[in-house]
Amino acid sequence: MVGKNKLIFKLTKIFLVSVLLCTLVCLVTSCYGDGLIEVAGKVYEWVDSPQNASGIIDLTLVSSIRSQDIEVTINETVKSHFSSIEILPLSNANIKIGSEDGRLSEVSTNGTGGFIRYCPIHSVIDELQFKVEKPGYLPVTGKIKRTGSLSYLVVAVLVKEKE
Repeated sequence: MVGKNKLIFKLTKIFLVSVLLCTLVCLVTSCYGDGLIEVAGKVYEWVDSPQNASGIIDLTLVSSIRSQDIEVTINETVKSHFSSIEILPLSNANIKIGSEDGRLSEVSTNGTGGFIRYCPIHSVIDELQFKVEKPGYLPVTGKIKRTGSLSYLVVAVLVKEKE
């Protein structure tokens, strides 16, 4: 009987420790969100921009971001929105993605101006704020109201600061 009580005590102890660990993990991870959004895009420099020009940001809701389709979609956006200006890809630009609850996620562009980021988000968030910046350039900002989509395509054109 004593051996059986020891076994029950050990099993109870293991169970309680497991419950405590699971509770702790749930509490720690819950602050990171209950879903993910996908954000991908490209940042460009507006070459020979007019003296009073400001940057441009195009934020588009898409059904999903698959890496093979990103470049095609970006090229279509650039052709339809920015074909009248000369632009070049801009590396090392910083993209900040935030929400009204203060959560922030950041990513930098690669050597071809591209980026992709998966950000945790709570389902109660209704609006996302984007800021694209790089030292020596005017920053651009934009907002998107969430309408169910969790995938966003961002094309930003930055303008050099004028002396």
